[in-house]
Amino acid sequence: MKAILEKSLCHTLDRYNLKAQLDTCGVGPGPVWDEAVTKNFNITYWPYVNANGTVPECIEYSFIDSRTNLLKVGSLAS
Repeated sequence: MKAILEKSLCHTLDRYNLKAQLDTCGVGPGPVWDEAVTKNFNITYWPYVNANGTVPECIEYSFIDSRTNLLKVGSLAS
């Protein structure tokens, strides 16, 4: 998150919005954004990410702030 916040030119209300950081004001898609989204998701949903079976895969496709869903065009995470 530190790298994203240092490089962001987004409005202050959008600084922590990872969907907004994909726009031209933010860092845009790339390894910095991917890593920040993945780590943020893993910390937020730690018990689910480390569960057995298909739970991690299920939450990746279900939760709105996952990397998979943030990359979808027109997602509601904005």
